[in-house]
Amino acid sequence: MLTYIVYGATNGDTCDEAAAITDDIIGFCIEDSLLQDPGPKLIGGDFNASVHRLPSLQEALRVLGYINLGAVASQFGKPDNETTCKAENSNTRTIRD
Repeated sequence: MLTYIVYGATNGDTCDEAAAITDDIIGFCIEDSLLQDPGPKLIGGDFNASVHRLPSLQEALRVLGYINLGAVASQFGKPDNETTCKAENSNTRTIRD
């Protein structure tokens, strides 16, 4: 399995520049994955942004057959879209990582 681990720029949900940096990193991972042998591929990590802020990730999910495992966690006995973090300066839990 080809695995990419991404640590996205901080505040990608509120900062366009941070979201763009993270999106570029994900885009580079996708571009590289297309050059590799066929087989399973995983892009994971802490993106520090929601999917709707990352067009490259959206395209990978929509067009390239990638699957958001958190969105389909019920297939593995867990709740779909369960929150994964709560930032120090927030009272709200999110699924940004």
